[in-house]
Amino acid sequence: MSSLSEITQALIDLLAGDKDLGLTRVYYGDQQGYPSIPSASVEHEGSTRTYTQTGLQTTRIIECTIIIYHGKAEDVQTVKKELDQYAQAVENLLHTDSTMGGLVINGLVTSMEPGTVLVGRSNFYAHRLTWEGKVKERIGV
Repeated sequence: MSSLSEITQALIDLLAGDKDLGLTRVYYGDQQGYPSIPSASVEHEGSTRTYTQTGLQTTRIIECTIIIYHGKAEDVQTVKKELDQYAQAVENLLHTDSTMGGLVINGLVTSMEPGTVLVGRSNFYAHRLTWEGKVKERIGV
């Protein structure tokens, strides 16, 4: 059975391990400040579980959020274009290992949303990607 922290760490390791991606740092969870950009944070948002078939077999969907931070909200055109490119590159990378090294049956990015976030006293442009992974588990065994 894969834990939320193992899957979150696998996502971080995948992003941090790809130097071509160009992220300066990948954090476990949201941070109070981001000393260098572009950077990303990965945080699990919990999971849902449903029974499958009969007995104690379940399907568990694990949801993680990846937020890519890039640029203060002053340099609009360049930052937005680069952020779109980072978000697409992250999505493509996450889809190269859909099982996260065997931790999940399959996983995919289910949504990508651009926006701004307040970090400290500054607004930064950001993209939020939602990744979901499916796990089959037996409970009570």
